[in-house]
Amino acid sequence: MRAKGVIDHAQAAGDATTRVVAAIKNNPEGAKDELATAQREVSAAREELGQVPLPQLRRLPDLGRNVEVAGEVLDEVSTVVYDAVPTFVAAAGVFDFSTGHLRRLGADPAKWIDELKTAGQTIKDLPEAIDVLGRARDAVAAIETHGLLPQVASAVKKVGRSLDAAVETVAPAKSASDDVQRALDQGAGALGALKEAAGF
Repeated sequence: MRAKGVIDHAQAAGDATTRVVAAIKNNPEGAKDELATAQREVSAAREELGQVPLPQLRRLPDLGRNVEVAGEVLDEVSTVVYDAVPTFVAAAGVFDFSTGHLRRLGADPAKWIDELKTAGQTIKDLPEAIDVLGRARDAVAAIETHGLLPQVASAVKKVGRSLDAAVETVAPAKSASDDVQRALDQGAGALGALKEAAGF
């Protein structure tokens, strides 16, 4: 029951992560609420995991393995929710994740550098956040589900699908972010990179 409680919350956090990523693509203003939901679910899962008598369960290979897997999934989801998703939410004000291009730039390309300087840290952080998400997705995909309780195995696979969908949504922004960073590093002479990132 404890393992199921942990994995249920981890799965709910994974579902909320999917909704956050959908929101940054379709409804950036609603993404913060979904992020808060994901973080609440991670906290609830951590609290549930804290009630599990892990040393005793490790003596019971079948049960102990289920709790360990639940903890592994929770660790990966927690990393995504706290180390990657906040950057995606912030970046939604700079990137249109539905197109992979910049958004909200004025009509005069000569002023784009100044417009983007205020978002400089978010732009720098975005590629690493995408990598964090990708590593978490890979780690969950690598979990062996054979022999796990059905609800635990099912949740692992569902969280994996949620992370797959999230990677698919945010990955196109990585090249645009690199273009923007190069332009910011080079100054106003790099408008070609900015035009490419903006989809011109």
